[in-house]
Amino acid sequence: MFVAQEYRHAALHERYNKEIVGEQFGHDVEAIQAAVAARLKFEHSSFSHEFQLATTCALEHFTAMMAHFLLGTARGREYLGMFDPFHRKVWTWHAKEEMEHKGVAFDVYQAVCGSYWVRTLSMIRTTAIFILCIILIYLKLLWGRGLLFKPATWWASFKLLLVRPGLLPSLVVPWLDYFRPGFHPWDQNDNTLINGSTDPEMETVPSRL
Repeated sequence: MFVAQEYRHAALHERYNKEIVGEQFGHDVEAIQAAVAARLKFEHSSFSHEFQLATTCALEHFTAMMAHFLLGTARGREYLGMFDPFHRKVWTWHAKEEMEHKGVAFDVYQAVCGSYWVRTLSMIRTTAIFILCIILIYLKLLWGRGLLFKPATWWASFKLLLVRPGLLPSLVVPWLDYFRPGFHPWDQNDNTLINGSTDPEMETVPSRL
């Protein structure tokens, strides 16, 4: 199931980026995807399989944290409610699937390696690279739309990340929890969020994709 979901996510992300981010907003999606591919190639050629798996665990924890924020907190749901129906459906569906398989890579890692130090050092490194990549991509997108030097853009970004809905403060505690010996992704039980929905239309992939 994990492999199938990740394959579907990759395919839908590619279509979403091309049709929505690229064609609708005019961004150079291919350049961004090429940079990400080059980064992944470097990772695959430079680190052991165990460390790469630990990096996957770290990234899966990031997506699970953000998914839980979006569906499992009042501010996250308030923010999601600001989306138009199509994008709300995309991100609700994606968040549920991320939570559903959040422990798979971690269980494999524990079975084949299990080193606490490799896992936590990988999280520190992954966090730094993840933040850097997000910043660089965001700057490129703002530049492409002529918004990079507009104070209103940065004020809106500041409020989004730190005030309301306040994504970054909400991630501090679950991020730190990853460094706890004995941590497991399912210590945060998200089954209610995965299985429950007030809108059945949010359960399936949007037809536009």
